[in-house]
Amino acid sequence: MLNSGSLSPGHSYSYAFYQPGLYTYQCSYHFTIPAMSDAWVNVTGPPVTPPASQNPPDYTLITVAAITVAAVIVATLALFVKKKNQRRIREELRKTPWIGNLCTFDVGPYCQ
Repeated sequence: MLNSGSLSPGHSYSYAFYQPGLYTYQCSYHFTIPAMSDAWVNVTGPPVTPPASQNPPDYTLITVAAITVAAVIVATLALFVKKKNQRRIREELRKTPWIGNLCTFDVGPYCQ
């Protein structure tokens, strides 16, 4: 069944038929009018070979590049947050007097 969608006044709809025959058409706005509820389109003439389909564009390279850029951005943000948290923890450890002396024993990366 053909479907033209909504058409504004002055607009038109076209459809290419490749085979002769009877095709149904239903007007969704005039479905209560019997003449429009089950309309028919009579296509006559010899069959027509449809044009060769065009290959859709290949977005593989663009997709891979976008995923790579996104991964780099996420990794950079993760490293930034990790460094910021390490700095914050180091400062907190230095402010705590009973832990501050442990840093002389090289107890981990937070005491550098």
